[in-house]
Amino acid sequence: MMTREQRQQAVALIQQALPELEWTLQPAKIKRLSRDFHWFSPVLNQQLEGKQADAVVRPRDEEELRQLVAACVQQQAAAYPARSGHRQLWPAGAPRGRSAGRYDRPEADLRTQNGTVRAQAGIRPAEIEDATRPTGWELRCMPSTFRLASLGGLYCGGFGGIGSINYGPGGARQCAQRQSDDRGGLARVLTIPAPQALLHHAYGSNGIILEVELALAPVHRWIERLDVFDDFADALNYANECLRSPGFVKRQLALLAAPIPDYFSHLNGHYRAGQHAVISVIAEESEGLCHGLVLKHQGENAIRQSGDEAGRAIPH
Repeated sequence: MMTREQRQQAVALIQQALPELEWTLQPAKIKRLSRDFHWFSPVLNQQLEGKQADAVVRPRDEEELRQLVAACVQQQAAAYPARSGHRQLWPAGAPRGRSAGRYDRPEADLRTQNGTVRAQAGIRPAEIEDATRPTGWELRCMPSTFRLASLGGLYCGGFGGIGSINYGPGGARQCAQRQSDDRGGLARVLTIPAPQALLHHAYGSNGIILEVELALAPVHRWIERLDVFDDFADALNYANECLRSPGFVKRQLALLAAPIPDYFSHLNGHYRAGQHAVISVIAEESEGLCHGLVLKHQGENAIRQSGDEAGRAIPH
């Protein structure tokens, strides 16, 4: 393990070799950029307390990233891909003695073809869908960090989200990936097709992800609903029938037993305390079937909004 002086010397040599890269050396900024969602885990929060990178560098393109990886290999300095913005714990804070590399330019290249999209790792899922929806395609899955996480962070640390009810976990959506590898002391780029590329949710051990290719789904106009039930069995049977109805086009179903809905204080007044709830995201053409199923299982609709209305309520 390097001493502090050896680490600082290695970082200085890398910076000297690559002065044109975007370097961050201010201690306060390094501390902030060395953090991500590690606080989500009590174990990681304790283990990584007080640890941070020695420098942060942000490659602007693939060539700069290749040069950075090669220089880190040459100086035996550990490099840590950081700041993906996903909460699934892989980007858990840069351990001391590493340079934290950021490859997260939002203006990443994006290409769509035959129901697939290929994009660089720094783009956010929301930006992908903004580009693909006008062409008739949308993402198969929306993670909870839809507007915050990078595509690379979602691949490395994410698992599923809204849409997984149809398509399964993250790996089921992926077609291929490109990643950087430093085996043998040389920085090289690998293109890995599915199914070999389905090593997702691997807590950052995937390597440095450059591009990910995803399968898309046809666009639907989505309706978001919260339906409530006095009896838990009715709520369960309603959700189960929605799930198993082949003609019922849905993106999300979530069954919330009482008293969970009572904790949604901002929704007070829309339903009574003690009621059970089913939150759903369904296609507009399935709303008639949904209404009939709610009545069949002695429920009532408490909240309904279109996807456009929901989008306007979320800060971009």
